[in-house]
Amino acid sequence: MTLSPIKALLTQLNHRLDSARPAVQMWVFAAVGTLLTSLFFFLTRPAVERHETQSLLATLEELMPEKTLTSAAFKEAVEVHAMASGLSKVQLYRLREGERIDALFLKATTPEGYSGDIEFAMVVQPEGQIVGVRVLRHRETPGLGDWIETARSSWIRTFEGRSLEDPPEMLWRVKKEGGMFDQFTGATITPRALVKGVHDSLKILKAQGEIRERP
Repeated sequence: MTLSPIKALLTQLNHRLDSARPAVQMWVFAAVGTLLTSLFFFLTRPAVERHETQSLLATLEELMPEKTLTSAAFKEAVEVHAMASGLSKVQLYRLREGERIDALFLKATTPEGYSGDIEFAMVVQPEGQIVGVRVLRHRETPGLGDWIETARSSWIRTFEGRSLEDPPEMLWRVKKEGGMFDQFTGATITPRALVKGVHDSLKILKAQGEIRERP
């Protein structure tokens, strides 16, 4: 028995809908998943930002214990152009005492660590001297690369008081490469990455006019 043209068309359409149903279901699941992820991010973002601010404030208080600091220190954010430094996620805050800029607080990430990104923060005086540097996050090898932590060694304190001119640019390297900064036994990549990251940060501040010329 031959199907009528209309019945044949409906049968063909039904077959096409059946074949398309898995794709439609996948699209619906993906859309719902994306919506839920976006909603979760939107709802949790304030808490994440508060945690991030508190973490930065704790680091800042460690580097400037003589100051009375609050989260208001992070209100004056400055747009930063990282140039060709290799640094990423560079954030800069001007710390004021009244109308005067008291210090510069910079947070940046260098991707050149042995195991990936090293996120660090530093405080720099307006004249260009480093007050201090601290590592915020890293995935370096325990017992080797983690000597960049203050809990493991005092190595990172060697940046204190340094500037673009002290030491000269040729010495902003680890000793193994002719510079003045110690490397760790069995681990050169980690300190090399941090030395370059700190030096690049100073150059960024200089290029942006944040560091004042000395009289």
